[in-house]
Amino acid sequence: MRKIKSTEIKQKKDALPYQLIPAKTFQLTDGTVVKGRSVLEHCLIVGHVAQEIIERCFPDDMKDLFPRGAELLAALHDVGKVSPTFVEKILRATSGYTPNSHPFLSAAEPQFESQWGGHAGVSQAELRKILPFGHTPYVAGQHHGFLPDLKGKTEQAESFGAEPWQKERDLLIRELCKVFKSEIPDIRDVHTARLVSGLTTVSDWIGSAGHFNDPGFKWEGEIGNALDAAGFTTLDILKNQSFTDIFDFAPNQMQTSFVEQIKGPGVYVLEAQMGLGKTEAALHAAYMLLEQGKARGIYFALPTKLTSEKIYDRLASFASKVLDPQSQAAKPMLLHGSAWFMQELDLGEDGAPGGSWFNQGKRGVLAPLAVGTVDQALMAVMNVKHGFIRTFGLAGKVVIIDEVHSYDTYTGTILNSLIQTLMKLKCTVIILSATLNLAQKKELIGSGCTDNRYPLITTKAENQPLVEVAPPADESRQTKVAIRRVSDIASTAQEAIERARSGQQILWIENTVAEAQARFQSLRHLTEDTNIECGLIHSRFIPSHRQINEDRWVGIYGKNGGEQRGHTGRILVGTQVLEQSIDIDADFLIARFCPTDMLFQRLGRLWRHAATKRPAGARCEAALIVPTPLELEKDIKKAFGNSAFVYDPYVLYRSLKVWSDRNEISLPADIRPLIDQTYQDTPHVSGDIAKLFHELENGIQYGRNRKPGRNQLKQIARNTLTLIGAQASDERPPTRYSEQETVEVLILRDMKIKSETQSSTLISIDGKTIEVPLTKAKLTRRQSRTLAMFIAQNTVSVNPWLAPKALTIGHLKSFGLHNIVFLGSPEKGDHEDALIRVALVDRAGRISNNNQSDDKFFYRQDMGYWKEGV
Repeated sequence: MRKIKSTEIKQKKDALPYQLIPAKTFQLTDGTVVKGRSVLEHCLIVGHVAQEIIERCFPDDMKDLFPRGAELLAALHDVGKVSPTFVEKILRATSGYTPNSHPFLSAAEPQFESQWGGHAGVSQAELRKILPFGHTPYVAGQHHGFLPDLKGKTEQAESFGAEPWQKERDLLIRELCKVFKSEIPDIRDVHTARLVSGLTTVSDWIGSAGHFNDPGFKWEGEIGNALDAAGFTTLDILKNQSFTDIFDFAPNQMQTSFVEQIKGPGVYVLEAQMGLGKTEAALHAAYMLLEQGKARGIYFALPTKLTSEKIYDRLASFASKVLDPQSQAAKPMLLHGSAWFMQELDLGEDGAPGGSWFNQGKRGVLAPLAVGTVDQALMAVMNVKHGFIRTFGLAGKVVIIDEVHSYDTYTGTILNSLIQTLMKLKCTVIILSATLNLAQKKELIGSGCTDNRYPLITTKAENQPLVEVAPPADESRQTKVAIRRVSDIASTAQEAIERARSGQQILWIENTVAEAQARFQSLRHLTEDTNIECGLIHSRFIPSHRQINEDRWVGIYGKNGGEQRGHTGRILVGTQVLEQSIDIDADFLIARFCPTDMLFQRLGRLWRHAATKRPAGARCEAALIVPTPLELEKDIKKAFGNSAFVYDPYVLYRSLKVWSDRNEISLPADIRPLIDQTYQDTPHVSGDIAKLFHELENGIQYGRNRKPGRNQLKQIARNTLTLIGAQASDERPPTRYSEQETVEVLILRDMKIKSETQSSTLISIDGKTIEVPLTKAKLTRRQSRTLAMFIAQNTVSVNPWLAPKALTIGHLKSFGLHNIVFLGSPEKGDHEDALIRVALVDRAGRISNNNQSDDKFFYRQDMGYWKEGV
């Protein structure tokens, strides 16, 4: 398109011609800030980026997810920049401009833009004039992540420049319609609106990235390069790869049967025992869909960040077998640990260090192949900023949701909504669980589920009836586990030590981090004069320490531990981290009692691999730590201790009743019967048990210990769901209903400002020192990523009551941290306090800047983050 020179434009009273209005600023090499790309150019760039994303990232059978004119609507997102307050804001950011010196901008006050959502609000008002009844205006309005509140303002509001500026916006819209040869789509379906909203915002990010910054360069030939740089590359799938080609072993009956049931988009539930290869079955099914053009990528969702990290190597190996060796697709998301930080993905300021989407969890939703937490997927249907980007990121993919049994009523309600949405977006949803109860499955897939066999495959393909298929049981995987119930911790610890003396590899799982830390300290003290090794794994280690811990212990307890296992006996202590998505094998298990489905997960870590050599005298056995009958008789909640804060007391009680007379468990034969007995409709109960059941259903509505029941949790969860618009932050998403909210804490030895070099110094507890320039202009992109990796490797998630006092965003900005880590956006509704906390740890491991000086908080490499005396 020919550039229009300013001399060709006849000036109009009270408004600048849209062709002359800048959308951005641009900094020259000498530091001078000038006007950047025009609004017209930027809109054209974003529209063409959207067009190319649809073309290259969505198979032909999925392109109809987008309405005709979707790329035009993406282009229209910034028509609101044709407004006096925005233009004045841009000009004030340029060098040498005197505020309100332009004759058309004498009364413009940019500080008032927040009252109507800035230029996005103006775009929304403009499109509402054209299409007042559907969702189309909101697509443009929420492209910064939230829906503006116009407070009754129309497109001709005085604040928006009244009629003269509105006419210029109208001319810009006509020009864009002409270029894209389309009319503005009238979107009436809410799922389509969220999909196009995500496309619009992502296209805006890419269109604002480095390839298009310099207004002196032509942009027309850079669209493809910009998408490549942002990671939106086409998956080059190798054809005709068998299960054995991909995984280096032959499939079992369950895996073969499951793949045979996959017909295309729909919901597929695979229930099978622990260690039977559900992950490989799901990945091979996903490969078949990718090969056939029935999917555009994979998102593997796990319950927590820790469990999702464990699947990286397996997905990386899978990708190496199914992608063409020359393919660049998805590599950043397939690198183990934090190496992804070093990848030069360019998503503009939002995807750069310090931006809200420079985050592995968030970016993973957009990647062609990715592992992440279920939280990021759940936000696709929740009232959070940029929720619609998750909707867009998941559309058309195979979404594998693992460990489904671990979700409570609140999260499960959101998950049900997510699955229904994914079905409308031509996704294939694969649900994996060893211990799913029938009521949960009915919620997930529909009321038609009736088959109670095990293992079981339940399918609900698009426009097809529900089908339930039971694959043949694998006789070679039948296991009998001897069960003992114990209450004396001291004698149980001695038994663990004696077994370890004989060379056994012991696994001890507690229900809370504090109890695991206390158990580890005690066992280490009791074994200090022996050659027994003790280890600890839980969620409160910084990633650099956790990686060292887990690589060593999972290596020993894993299928390739072999020779190492024979050197000495060991006791590995941990929390629920050890029961989910980790392939470890213990000779003897000690587990704090928990609900039936979780118990089976823990038992799944016992004698897991037939080829593992066991010490003489070892037998497949587990000791379950349970309350005494006297403790239960006095007070059931107190009897279960801290476990009653992690799991519902009634479910714990029901589980204990089911297990109370079992001295042996057969796997997998007993999985379905015991789960059904635990979660069956409650029998006639009275007294304390009836009270516990009432609390489970209806919560506690009085006193200091108020909490919602399942009925309230369902309604609270429904209230978090959204169709159009979003207000809540996505930094602390309400994906779990729990008093155990967590915050991120940066663990450092020290941090200080060096005024002479205009930088700050951060010192890790391992003694590594980095320098952070206080101004972003002094940072190269690679330096920013290196610094961001340092931050990530020294951060831990803890409960708020364990965290140091929150510092303000302004305070941490004084150390330059905003240049490398996202601290929050107060102007977009976040709190003034920074999202990340900072803990300074002295040589003794004590956190010296905690807000409660009389409490003793520590961090050590062997223990992680803990409070003394808890």
